[in-house]
Amino acid sequence: MAWELAVTDLADGSGARVSIGAGSGAEFNIERAEVSASSVASWAVVNDDPLSGSGDVTVAGLGYYRWRIVDANTSAVLAPVVPGYLFQTATAEGDSVYERCLTMLRDRIEGLGLTTKEGTELPIVIRQAGDNNQANLSYPCILLGFLDQAESDAGGNNQNYDLAYPVLAQVVERTQWHADANRARYLQWREKIHVRTNLQRWDFRVPEVWKVECKPGAVVSAPESKDRLDYREGLLAFQCVARHRKNTE
Repeated sequence: MAWELAVTDLADGSGARVSIGAGSGAEFNIERAEVSASSVASWAVVNDDPLSGSGDVTVAGLGYYRWRIVDANTSAVLAPVVPGYLFQTATAEGDSVYERCLTMLRDRIEGLGLTTKEGTELPIVIRQAGDNNQANLSYPCILLGFLDQAESDAGGNNQNYDLAYPVLAQVVERTQWHADANRARYLQWREKIHVRTNLQRWDFRVPEVWKVECKPGAVVSAPESKDRLDYREGLLAFQCVARHRKNTE
């Protein structure tokens, strides 16, 4: 009997279920390697003691991982390794390309080291409706969301289709919208984000995406109401183009 390995995201914050069909009676270990933005980490054993026989094991921890099972004595790989461009996730609510696009953009912008005038790190927050809900927000910040946005057809062929996932970045400072205060820093944030994201090499954790475009919106938006007079807001629009195979889940 050949060894078999299947990993299921429990999608509830508890981790992943690893299902094993055992071959010839070797004791084995479950190993996983975390997939990061640009690399795959070293393999690490996730069980305390060697296992034996078929069955299911719940492995705690959330993230993007490759998985395999190896002989506990010889470290020989018993089940096929997931190809390097694929992985199985362990999430809190479920996996989607769209959610991963939001995460990857947040991580990419956080990696720029943008700071406020006080020298503190500029918060990058995922919030689907921007700052329409201001709970737990501190300003200045960059909000990644998709209120009033929609996925769009981006072409394809007889086997695949491309879908563009829009993400809107809202750059918000709590300063009067017409003031010149901190203008140079504000413009520097926009420039760094655009240069670092537009048509750049993308992320191992979202292999479906083959192109990201950063399209500048208003540098400073005129306030739409009196409630916004004390805010300076600008926009950047992202299109994350992902390739999907037709007639698959």
